[in-house]
Amino acid sequence: MKIQPVIFAAIAASTALIFTAGQPARADYSGRTDVSYCSTTLHANNPKSKIWVRQGPGQNYKIQHYGVSGDLVDIFRETPGGDPEQWAVRQDSQGYSWYKVGFRQSRATGWVRQDLLTFPPVECRN
Repeated sequence: MKIQPVIFAAIAASTALIFTAGQPARADYSGRTDVSYCSTTLHANNPKSKIWVRQGPGQNYKIQHYGVSGDLVDIFRETPGGDPEQWAVRQDSQGYSWYKVGFRQSRATGWVRQDLLTFPPVECRN
């Protein structure tokens, strides 16, 4: 009978290791220090399209997960705990702007191209 909990613990530990290895971005951001006071939604012309969320600001970065049109995302601050009006945004070599965002429910984070975000933001809080 003692074997079952040990096996379960080993499976849980290996699953957590696989998940962590597959998700290099933080999944524990803090709304108080990391995100700005604004949130917005993902937007695509085809509402069934997957919107790729990348490890860095550009198409040459690995896709780590995806969202769909209508998903609410928090926009990250340039520096944790810094000015909430200074967003984490970078421009790639093709001239596209990329914003660092976080998904409220899953706590997943990553970079999304500006044309796939709704601007102005749909929600800003003080």
